[in-house]
Amino acid sequence: MRMIVSSLQKHITITEFWRALSFVLKRLETIAKFLTKLPPFFTFTLYFLHFFRAALRIYNFFKKTKNKNLGDTCKFLFSVFKVSIAVLALILLSWGLVSLPTLLLTSFFAYSILKLIHSSIVLLVSCIAYRKIDKNCIEQQWRRAQYRDNITKHTCLLSAGLLFVLLNSLFNVGTGILIWSNPLLLLTDGLMAVALLAAAIYVFYKINKSTRISLEKQKQQIEKIKKFLLLFGLSWIALLVTVIAPSMGVSAIIAALILLCAQDVILTIYYYFNSVDLPNPAPANLNQEQFDLSSQPNYDYYQNFSPAYYLATDISENLPQVNDVIKANKKFILKITLLKILELRVQRAKIAKSNGMSRFFSSAEKLKIKEDYLLLELAWSLNTDNLGDLIELILDSSDLLSTKRVRIVGDFELQKILSHLIFLAEQEKCNQRTEVVKPKLFYQSFWKKVGVCTAISQALQASREIEAHLNSNSPEIAYVN
Repeated sequence: MRMIVSSLQKHITITEFWRALSFVLKRLETIAKFLTKLPPFFTFTLYFLHFFRAALRIYNFFKKTKNKNLGDTCKFLFSVFKVSIAVLALILLSWGLVSLPTLLLTSFFAYSILKLIHSSIVLLVSCIAYRKIDKNCIEQQWRRAQYRDNITKHTCLLSAGLLFVLLNSLFNVGTGILIWSNPLLLLTDGLMAVALLAAAIYVFYKINKSTRISLEKQKQQIEKIKKFLLLFGLSWIALLVTVIAPSMGVSAIIAALILLCAQDVILTIYYYFNSVDLPNPAPANLNQEQFDLSSQPNYDYYQNFSPAYYLATDISENLPQVNDVIKANKKFILKITLLKILELRVQRAKIAKSNGMSRFFSSAEKLKIKEDYLLLELAWSLNTDNLGDLIELILDSSDLLSTKRVRIVGDFELQKILSHLIFLAEQEKCNQRTEVVKPKLFYQSFWKKVGVCTAISQALQASREIEAHLNSNSPEIAYVN
């Protein structure tokens, strides 16, 4: 009983649970509307659920979202639009209107169309990017996984969403027309038949392929087929109902809409308990000397600047002692972090020289926060207050002095940064904290899923974890060829 109560408390305190619940209730109420005529109260409830779900997205955007990037900002704007029209609908219904004005209903329809257009764009871009990424390149695997997740998610959204919007529109405008008497419905059936054929070919291809591979890979193929049927199974049946039963007319459309709503309910519950959480790039022992310290990520939404891949995780021929591994990682993270801090200082210097209007719209405060917390987390990750060790690391990184960024800010500025680093290292050793908690502005990177500072922060945390693991498991082990 105590476990049940604890589990309930865990779910009811997170907004994701209430978002999922409100969506399930919306779809159940829609199914009920197709089956029978509901009292006016349920219409009010339906628009309240629209408002509640979108309002939770807005709350998450301001309270929980660390990086308000392009993707999350898009979702936020969609939610603001939906909250606005839902509030208007609730006000009109509370005044006693039995049916909402056509303009407001058109706004809800426009919202659905805009969401489908957004999903189509994301799906198209993701498919192109996924095909272009080298699947054998370790550095690109995180991006590849993100695009693969996008393809799965938005294919599902579009297949069910397009079908639902189309059938719902036909239900609203053609309730008295048999399915074969309307050219639009005939065209719809043709498109549905093509979709069914493509899906059938895909499933039979996977089944045929699974018979010619190893048992382990067969199990993987079977899991893929099961997931495919979970995502599109009821949509298949809905398509079959409207394609092979035209004599049913509007009844076929209603049956298909109910099946689509049921699939939405099943998928919402499934993904709530089996949410996709792609892990951060993990250390992969790539050659640190081949890492381009001056490289910057391109305009791809999913960053490909992942220094964590270049961290060493164990002793090797080139690093025969545990201390060699730890020192190599510390030298590496010192270089990449100081270079980024110097870049941030260059950007702040440019902002300081700009005119008043440009300075007003600049991000000087955000840059200062990123700089301060990068240096603080670097001191935490170096995990030493030994002045000799720090100086040795700094001297080993003397090639920093030849970089363009140092020449811009000057040697004196670099010396100030290093002096502050030594001070912070002493403080961090006394604090003995397990992590550095950073403000939301540190993560902010409007054009990127993960900004450069966040990627460096991931490498700093990974370096500290590697050091703790090596020291606890094999502090004296040397490499044996």
